[in-house]
Amino acid sequence: MFQPRLTLLGMFMHKSVYVRVVLIGLLPLTGCGGSGTPLPAASHSGALFPLPDSRGFFEIKTEAGTRTGRGARSKVASAPFHVYFYKADGSSPIDPAPTDVSIKIGSAEKNTTITLTPDKSASSTAGTAFASPPGHYPEAFRGELTATIDGQSVTASFMFR
Repeated sequence: MFQPRLTLLGMFMHKSVYVRVVLIGLLPLTGCGGSGTPLPAASHSGALFPLPDSRGFFEIKTEAGTRTGRGARSKVASAPFHVYFYKADGSSPIDPAPTDVSIKIGSAEKNTTITLTPDKSASSTAGTAFASPPGHYPEAFRGELTATIDGQSVTASFMFR
């Protein structure tokens, strides 16, 4: 009768499968490595980011540009994006309102700074709102928000998708 011999490669493969099964079984116990404090829900369905030193949060929401024309020759009209500021609770408008709000988007080598202005048309009950000039902004971008809050310059990095 034929009996297969365990070769060195066969023993390695057997142990390798065992190690993989054990490691995969332990994955649910590891977590995602986050801080454990979830962010509050964004009031305007944008992306919410924390301000440094527990000063509160800011939310970025882009607007989709409307298409003009038909078919392949249609163009997307430019649209602004909005930034809303909240207190540390994540839902109350920050008070007093920030000033000198700008966003730098792009990489360190190639970036664009966009100055935001107070948006009086936005709902004042759900955060202090600022708007960019209409433009053709990417749907996903990384950048740096700079604002003056309570007389101090605050800078926060973000990645928006």
